[in-house]
Amino acid sequence: PFACFLGLFFVFKKKREKKKLRNMGELVTRTERG
Repeated sequence: PFACFLGLFFVFKKKREKKKLRNMGELVTRTERG
């Protein structure tokens, strides 16, 4: 699942660029944690 990792990396980058996506980042982290 290298593509998944890349996707997550992109999400993190976007999150850093746009703090507005902080909610999205938190959601992703929650989903990753399960």
